[in-house]
Amino acid sequence: MAKSRGHVQPWGRQQIGGSTLMGLWNSPDGGYAVGQYGYPTNALPYYEWDCLSLQPFDAPLCSDTNAVSLFLNLSLPRNTNVQAYIYERWPRQINFIPTYEACWDSDYLGGLGYQVETRDFFGKVLRAVRPVWAFRMNKVIEMVPVGEVLYALSGKMNAGLLPTLPSIRSIYADGIHFNATGRFIVGTVFFATMYKESPIGLPAEAYALSNFPLAAIIQTTVWEVVSTHPYAGVMPEIVMVGTNELADPVVPEGRTAPLYVRFSEPPAGVTTVTVARASGDTDISLSTSMLVFTPETYAQWQTVMLGAAYDSDWLDGTAVVECYAAGAVTGRVTAIERDAQRPRIVVSTNTIALTEGSNGTFLVRLDQPPTNGIVVSVTNTTPGSEVRVSNAASLAFTPANFSTWQAVTLSVVHDVDAVSDTSTLRCSATGLDPVDVTTIETDDDTLHIELANQVMRVPEGGGTSTWLRLSAKPLNAVTVVVNRANGDGSITIGATSGLVFTTATFSNWQALALFAAEDADRYAGLATISCSSPQTGASMLSAREIDNDVSVITFREGVAPALSYTGAADTYLNNADPSVNHGSSPFLIAKAGEYHALLRWDASAITTAAYVCEASVTLAMNTESFDTNASLRKMERAWTEDGANWNSYDGAAPWATAGGTGAGDRGSSVLGVFTRDSETGVREAAFNAAGVAAVQLWVAAPAGNNGVMLAVDSSATPSVRSSESPVLPARPALTVSYYTGAAPQSPQNPAVVINGGATHTATNVVTLALTASFPAPVSMQVSESPDFAGAEWNDYAPSCPFALSPQPGSKIVYARFSDGGAGMSTAASAAIALVPEPFISVAPLALLAIRRARKA
Repeated sequence: MAKSRGHVQPWGRQQIGGSTLMGLWNSPDGGYAVGQYGYPTNALPYYEWDCLSLQPFDAPLCSDTNAVSLFLNLSLPRNTNVQAYIYERWPRQINFIPTYEACWDSDYLGGLGYQVETRDFFGKVLRAVRPVWAFRMNKVIEMVPVGEVLYALSGKMNAGLLPTLPSIRSIYADGIHFNATGRFIVGTVFFATMYKESPIGLPAEAYALSNFPLAAIIQTTVWEVVSTHPYAGVMPEIVMVGTNELADPVVPEGRTAPLYVRFSEPPAGVTTVTVARASGDTDISLSTSMLVFTPETYAQWQTVMLGAAYDSDWLDGTAVVECYAAGAVTGRVTAIERDAQRPRIVVSTNTIALTEGSNGTFLVRLDQPPTNGIVVSVTNTTPGSEVRVSNAASLAFTPANFSTWQAVTLSVVHDVDAVSDTSTLRCSATGLDPVDVTTIETDDDTLHIELANQVMRVPEGGGTSTWLRLSAKPLNAVTVVVNRANGDGSITIGATSGLVFTTATFSNWQALALFAAEDADRYAGLATISCSSPQTGASMLSAREIDNDVSVITFREGVAPALSYTGAADTYLNNADPSVNHGSSPFLIAKAGEYHALLRWDASAITTAAYVCEASVTLAMNTESFDTNASLRKMERAWTEDGANWNSYDGAAPWATAGGTGAGDRGSSVLGVFTRDSETGVREAAFNAAGVAAVQLWVAAPAGNNGVMLAVDSSATPSVRSSESPVLPARPALTVSYYTGAAPQSPQNPAVVINGGATHTATNVVTLALTASFPAPVSMQVSESPDFAGAEWNDYAPSCPFALSPQPGSKIVYARFSDGGAGMSTAASAAIALVPEPFISVAPLALLAIRRARKA
């Protein structure tokens, strides 16, 4: 879009999906950064930028204003000329009350939810940060008014002026994200605001928008709003600030205070600005009624002195002061007379964000000396609040220490619910006006469904049970609906009407029965069971059928298949002690780049003619849970339990790469995954198709069985029991389901993985990993349709590119395999979300920057 007008500029951005601005600040290398400049800690201080866009998202006013200031400060001193923008986004559909307009027109009253998706909220963010940065940056902070443009478009849709869009909901792809039309609107607003050009006539093809009359109406509406919006910067705005870093200047009674005035953008010519008291307290006076600006001096601050005459009352008088001129947005502030006859209680903040279980602090002082000593009491006026005043709740002020800040330390005690609350702390003293501080407490308990088991085996022709409950006390009763999300249709659920958890019974385990019907195959069917509610989201359970036409055997040192079994071997490799062997250790450690755990089981008790249906590995946690995904990978090198170390696989011969991760040491395919979970105890990883194929090779050719490596791709350090553990049932186990007799008639254990298991993709061209066990697949079908309508059979390939349908949203890819004859596998599926990344932002975008090509 910008290139079509000759604007070619490098750009970059950082995004953490669903994160607040403060969340980005606290995780400077979190999420992902787009562009060559990296994360903000590198991009902002070391490069000069033309524009910097910051998006407030799902946080109270104090959090967003603090985060904006932190990012701006990080960009200095190199970026004093940057044009900073507050990205004004839009309400979620769930916050339409009941319409977009009703939400957008609502006032921000300090809460969350719909209140932080209103015109008033974004305006307050802008007006709060402007005075703080008025004299440290050369350009006035402006706004990208996306939400206001949508407000105008919604009005036109409601009036029937956009026939193809009956309502504003038509541009949403889901509850908050936009479809192609919505993204085109956002991009057009950014273009018009940043380049201060009319977008009418810009191409829309980059956003897959082919309805050119619709594009023209959108472009016209965008320019109607942006060109007249008070904070967008296209129409010059008269900006007014005081010296106290507040939007409204304060004048002590009997004294004067400066009011500074400038233009945000150059006026058309020499411009006379009229300064006047529009209304209010006549005790507040102005030193001048006229200021003159030119296109050359528009950015120079000019001073108007405000005076506040003595009066006989004790009231803080106010007066509205306006600066106006032809062709400019009128500036307006409320000047506040600070009455001199009695002290005022001053607090360092009126809103403080707290996290359950943590502490917070705000400060209290008086603005002038009292005649005698004054005691300020701090009390929590909210019944049932979990916020406590940890230190003294009474603060003594005298004429000597009235201006010294005194700290009030707060703590939030743990509770059993998962509800974030607000409380009001009142600072009061006899004869003084009370001042309230609002606390916004974020609960550290996440409300989700806890499952007693993540993997369940269900006997064919029978059933089994597991248990579930809520992780924390809900605000209201929660009904958990259980259904089969995908997979083997022979696996059914005992009750699907819903399990009800109340505020009193949320922690009670409730039973969930699973059944597997008799079938004619020898395939250990797999189904994903979803347990969900609107309040908790979904927790997933894998239900694996135990086929009664197969045999099941478990290998565990000193336990199974017999107490005499000694075929297990394991050790771990330690980068810090590269020549030390740990084969006799009672535990195994895994950590990315530091510890690699090796495990192997002699499976020769299974006849070499057997066909493997499924396999899994069971581990008992020793000290730390799998708080990150841990994968199993096939070992290619014949390592020894009593010889292997970081440098060598047998105590003498070296690995191809130290640590056993090189070519010829370890395979690249993931055989199974221990999914991220905060729980300790016994964990199980079911082998995928590649894993089943590996076990099949171990069975067919036992001499080639070199076991697996337990690999962790993060800094987490899970520790598990080894085959030397004194607790025999806690030793690692390999469980294999197999059968003998006639070979399977179709490829078994089909599986498809998209982009290595990624949850979302920015482009619709993805890479598929496709596997199935023998008989080896000869051909395959891949489609987004579950019935494979129109899909052609192609030669089998373990990896191939695939083009998703271009519309953003959730995508499901289906694959099935053929042995080249009549045998065809069941369908496998995988899901991914298509979230495109156009040149201009898509919500939730937290930080976007456009720059000149200059580096320090």
